Amino acid sequence: TSLLDAIKSGGAFASAGGSFRCAPVGPWDHAAWDGLDRMPGMPHSGEQSNTSVFFERRLILKSIRRPESGINPDFEMLRFLADCPGFVHVPRLAGWAEYATQGETATVALLQHFVANTGDGWAHMLARLGDLSDRLTPADSPADVEQRVAVLGVEALAEAHELGAVTGRLHAALASDPALPGFRPEPITGEDAGRGRRALAQDLDRLTAEIA
Repeated sequence: TSLLDAIKSGGAFASAGGSFRCAPVGPWDHAAWDGLDRMPGMPHSGEQSNTSVFFERRLILKSIRRPESGINPDFEMLRFLADCPGFVHVPRLAGWAEYATQGETATVALLQHFVANTGDGWAHMLARLGDLSDRLTPADSPADVEQRVAVLGVEALAEAHELGAVTGRLHAALASDPALPGFRPEPITGEDAGRGRRALAQDLDRLTAEIA
């Protein structure tokens, strides 16, 4: 909670070789966060590349285990998307902490709005198929089975369509400010397409070898 309070107030801490600097994205005036800096954080128990701490399932603090000098890609994208009007499909960035030494700065923690996760797409589809299997009985006619599979297919296509639409809006948001070098759209070249084809062929070869 000390780090959460430091992010809220924009605090800084000196160390032997540099300093930790904290900052909120904007004024800390969100009523839903009142009192969180006085509540104990709950560590995330699952496997992650970062160490995460929940605050009342309203905020999540991600401590980066291997910080690197320079701007962190997650931080760069979240901060950029926070300024994109109308795009609300990522957990919003609330603040961050960085470590600065002479001439170098590294992002060490990100504070975001908490969004509950219900699982990945593959697990979701397997659960749908399992639910369909549970509903089928030996008494079902082939027409009944076909109808239920068709309904599942329509629902799955609708979800895939929505996922594609959100992904499209994400790309549009990331390309919305050509003045920023890190987000400026670049044309796809023949070399880019060739790399994509080679990567796809390698993935297919590896998959074929695994299931052979």
